[in-house]
Amino acid sequence: MKKINLIVALLIINITVFAQFNKGTKVLIDYQGQWYSGKILEVKGNNTFLVSYDDYDASWNEEVASGRLKLNEINGNVQKSPSKQTQTSSKATAVSGESMAAEMCGCLKKMMKTQKQEDRSKCLSMQEEHVYALGKGSAEYGIYQKLVGQCEKEITNAKNNAGSNSENAPRTFEEKVKAVCNCFNEVNQGKNQKFNCFKMQSDLGATLGDRKAEFNLETNKCDK
Repeated sequence: MKKINLIVALLIINITVFAQFNKGTKVLIDYQGQWYSGKILEVKGNNTFLVSYDDYDASWNEEVASGRLKLNEINGNVQKSPSKQTQTSSKATAVSGESMAAEMCGCLKKMMKTQKQEDRSKCLSMQEEHVYALGKGSAEYGIYQKLVGQCEKEITNAKNNAGSNSENAPRTFEEKVKAVCNCFNEVNQGKNQKFNCFKMQSDLGATLGDRKAEFNLETNKCDK
């Protein structure tokens, strides 16, 4: 008897859900804790529905359970989702590779200026978030990669120009070896990061032509 009552109760719930949500019904959709306006495109069964989001293309259509839906009507008027108009969400930011690239560029510039490990970690985490939000292979991700690449080149060129224009920049083979070795010594004293030394070794080695291999051999001796 209890089993029959449970089945009847489930049937009543299903009937109520399907009566409430039909094809074309305007709804609010719960996406990562925020509500977005949309509509039901298709009733799939098992309390699931194919929905579309207002102001988003068909690539955002998805199947959702009834627990993520509620009617989008208040006093007969369609309720607009405030989150789209006043809040930043992963859906809103996911379509802007340009804005994310600008954010990443700012992070990279700060990292190069401070040379702090915490800033480097922040940029790496930010990059992972951007890749996830944009979606690898998407058009916006392509824009993002291009703009971030341009930013990295600008930062590298600015750093190289600053180094070559400095009166104290190492000029001879011996001076360049000494500069790299001093960098590795600072790492041992906790005053520098080793990746900075490898970068210096690479940059200075590139200016030595045929003596690059000899330069790398000498400077590697200082990496203890």
